[in-house]
Amino acid sequence: MYGRNPPDVDMWIEAFQAKYENIGKKFGREEWDKLLGHCMAVTDTPAIPHFDEDLVDAYPEAKLILSLRDSKEQWWNSVSKTLVPFAKYHEPQQTVWAHIYRWFKPRMRFDK
Repeated sequence: MYGRNPPDVDMWIEAFQAKYENIGKKFGREEWDKLLGHCMAVTDTPAIPHFDEDLVDAYPEAKLILSLRDSKEQWWNSVSKTLVPFAKYHEPQQTVWAHIYRWFKPRMRFDK
């Protein structure tokens, strides 16, 4: 993602800061169009779960497909093998993954 289009990372960080830190303007359709206008769809982090409602508000005509895991443990096993290691090892403090990891990790309380 950020190897090809570094400004995308900056825009994701702006979206996170506006939503979670009240810094800057909350993203509406105009801002989402700048960031995601070239996309036909979004899946998973960072768009979901952080901006799902914002995106539905910005694009009420869009179709939403929801898939569910059988259990939170099944979901956590998947996330811990994919997103968590990626976020852990790609943590220059200004990457979108560092921000996602910082905001999302405290909510992941599935210790055995």
